[in-house]
Amino acid sequence: RMLLQSVEIDRKLEKENPEANEPYLSVKLNALAVLYQREGKSFGEIEKIHKEALDIAYRLSEKAPEFYDQHLALLLSNLGIICFQEKKFAESKDYYDKSIEVYNRIYEKHPDWYRKYLAWVLKGDADMKMMLNDYPAAETSLLKSIDIFGKETKPNADVRQSYSMAINSLAMLKLYTKNFAEATKYAEEAIQTDTTQHIIYTTLALSMLLDGKFDQAKEVYMKWKPEQKENFLGDFADCRTRGLITKERENDVAKIEKLLNE
Repeated sequence: RMLLQSVEIDRKLEKENPEANEPYLSVKLNALAVLYQREGKSFGEIEKIHKEALDIAYRLSEKAPEFYDQHLALLLSNLGIICFQEKKFAESKDYYDKSIEVYNRIYEKHPDWYRKYLAWVLKGDADMKMMLNDYPAAETSLLKSIDIFGKETKPNADVRQSYSMAINSLAMLKLYTKNFAEATKYAEEAIQTDTTQHIIYTTLALSMLLDGKFDQAKEVYMKWKPEQKENFLGDFADCRTRGLITKERENDVAKIEKLLNE
């Protein structure tokens, strides 16, 4: 409530002196939209506030891109994320494309400062394109993201996690396109990059299983069953929807499902 009151005050001040107050209003509107999202407000409410912030950010960026481009790119990526979560993939793609364009512009001037931000947005863009089954475009974004993350000389825990999950997304892409051996290779690389991301073992096990490596897959399934059982079973349902389970692998999948459900 205090943040909303502050936004209302800044809206009035912005009308009186736009040049002085627009930056504060745009930042607070973004914060309010994030808060509304956490509180479970409707997509319409959240989008309306974000777009108000975005309109201001575009004006600020035109006047002083060196100061406001990062804020503009952040708002665009936030809208891309929100639309993705709402399964509005066409809108999400548009916002991600615009965000990447701005981040590329910033990255060219300050690569060390903005490397991880561009890599994060490219990863999100790839995940969205995978949902649209645009695998070539998704792979392009993922390879760029992975390359940029790999240039981080002193990665913190967040960067290592994101780097690892970007590689895992590439493993998933290979799995969806039935390149199971490559999927296994990338899943193993993702685990080596950050061993704390146990969800990647679901990608590894599934890739091995669909590649005919039953015994190796079974070992992973049984080791991580206590923690990842529901994810493992969910993967099988997704694979059936996607038509990834061939007739020669149906029995193997059935055996693992039985073991998971015991």
